Amino acid sequence: MNSILYTSLMAIIWFFNLFNNTGLGATYHTTEIARWIVYGMVIAVMLVRYKKVGKFRIKRRYFYTFGLFALFFVTVVFFHGYGMSSLNYLWAYLLIFLIGKVSVEEKTMRLTSLCFGFLGGFVLVVYNYGNILAGWNSNTIGMLGFNSFLVFLIPYFKTDKTRDKIFLTAVATGYSFLIYPTDSRSCILFATVGILFALSIIPEVMLTGERNIIFWLLVPLSISIIVVLVSPTAIAYQLNLWSLEYFQKPFFNGRDHIWQYGFQSLSQHMITGTGNLNGGYWHNSAITCLTAFGVIGFCLWIHSLKAILIQGMNYKQDSIVIGSMVAFLLIYIQQSVELGLLALNPNLMPYMMLGILIGRIKYLNEKRVDS
Repeated sequence: MNSILYTSLMAIIWFFNLFNNTGLGATYHTTEIARWIVYGMVIAVMLVRYKKVGKFRIKRRYFYTFGLFALFFVTVVFFHGYGMSSLNYLWAYLLIFLIGKVSVEEKTMRLTSLCFGFLGGFVLVVYNYGNILAGWNSNTIGMLGFNSFLVFLIPYFKTDKTRDKIFLTAVATGYSFLIYPTDSRSCILFATVGILFALSIIPEVMLTGERNIIFWLLVPLSISIIVVLVSPTAIAYQLNLWSLEYFQKPFFNGRDHIWQYGFQSLSQHMITGTGNLNGGYWHNSAITCLTAFGVIGFCLWIHSLKAILIQGMNYKQDSIVIGSMVAFLLIYIQQSVELGLLALNPNLMPYMMLGILIGRIKYLNEKRVDS
């Protein structure tokens, strides 16, 4: 696909994500429009494939990984009386499929990177110094800027060019000043970690080894358990004093009580959950999944994400593959304390990153065959 066309389509996804969960988005039904566009494109791709090979064919491993996961989610939600609302989340996986169908060349990713770097910086400037976005949730704006910054970083991972490192440092410095006024502590922290990975100050192997991937996918659950256990202790009291002094809000900011209630809800619906993906603002992806879909659903969800990420293990020398994996995992880990990854109106950016990962692997495989 032409680099300009690919970047334009990705930018459209960015704008849909901007309006997601906003009054403007609700007024003009932007999420619903995006969802139906994705459904239509998936059907079109399947029909084209059927015309070529004469049948619909799904690889067995994909069926067991994604088919069972999707079927379980749909069934649980339906039988708990919430209709087909699970499809409001599952369409994000179809977005991975669609983006992954396009081979990603380096020049294409570089252009997309610059586009997202500009868009993220622009919306932060408008929010901080203009009036157009007055009244918007500052944390939401911080998240959008942070996500855009990670997409910007993707093609620069493992770079050894001095000019690239200077450029990255300059952009990262600018983003730091722009994200800071949003008061999103997690965005500031993980944006900093992202640039440290991109500059190889932190080795990417810390995130991308097979065992490490499983470990990091379980981090949101581990953090929620630790916080609930620590919150009644003197350690939590001292952390709150420190956070109030420097950030003017408690360290856990009420999440310890929310998560405790989440575990209580889970104890009553341990196996299959409540089926209600909109049942609580849990600020933790693991608790969101566990309360909605139970232990079985959580295991299937984690397995589906691992199955995508593990595909990059044979291409760890490629900067875009590594960059996509690290970018997704940083957002995933940040979702230990935030909303959006697993929701009825999900944040599309992390799923876009998984699509970029698959599309880059597709390109590398095609290049290998040609050579």
